[in-house]
Amino acid sequence: MNKGESFLNKVREITMTHLNMVAQETGSLFKKSLPERVNSAKLYSFLQDNYEMNEVQQISACYVRLFNRDYDDGQFFFTEMEFEGMKRLLVFLRSDLPAEDVKYIGDLIKILDKGSAK
Repeated sequence: MNKGESFLNKVREITMTHLNMVAQETGSLFKKSLPERVNSAKLYSFLQDNYEMNEVQQISACYVRLFNRDYDDGQFFFTEMEFEGMKRLLVFLRSDLPAEDVKYIGDLIKILDKGSAK
């Protein structure tokens, strides 16, 4: 291995170490930000398994808002990724979620689907 390859391998190792630390800290914060009724560890694992790190952060914020009912004031905006993330959540983790959350998220999805109808 030449010095350039050695350098790149070390840089990648350093980068991955830091990214893993960020992911762990983000996961801890996510778990603390959700109500106890939600299996936050399973939910965060689902996010990590299905999305890139920047997407995990964006959808995590959306999920924190959802499960804490931050959208109850009647005004909300979702990016396409957040909207798809809500739908995927219900498809893949419906049975792991409290019934009240399934209904709340399902109702939001129905409202958004109607609002985007052409």
